[in-house]
Amino acid sequence: MTVTLRPAALQDAALLYAWRVDGDTVRHSIAPPPASFDEHSAWLTDQLRDPDIALYVAYDDERGIDVGTLRIDRRSRGESELSITVAPGQRGRGYSHDLIAAGILAAADSRIVARVKPDNVRSLRAFRALGFSIVDHGDGDLMRLVHEAAPDGRAKT
Repeated sequence: MTVTLRPAALQDAALLYAWRVDGDTVRHSIAPPPASFDEHSAWLTDQLRDPDIALYVAYDDERGIDVGTLRIDRRSRGESELSITVAPGQRGRGYSHDLIAAGILAAADSRIVARVKPDNVRSLRAFRALGFSIVDHGDGDLMRLVHEAAPDGRAKT
């Protein structure tokens, strides 16, 4: 399976909204879902305008379908926060690994951070399989995972 990333665009608003309000996505997300499509569209517009945010749609070249999203937030100095969403109909096919690996390459920072709910076993397993270490169990609501850069300053994959 070959997954490529393309920058998200305003034309993706309906697709991203449908994925964002999916029940499993809401349950595992660290942020509440948007109250409406209009609220989601305003959020998307802000994300696309922010130079410290990179938002991508992942596309499976072999199957010819969009399979998820990847968001890299570079607002914290020296590290990036990585978050992913696998499209509801595409879960269980290994796309989380592809999205995380693509995020590691795209972020290329000294530290990449992910915050995951403790009961999101699939995400925890995928991040750990790609070299993320749990550094903080938080207050019980979120686990903080970190991926360190290789000694040459590039992200390890």
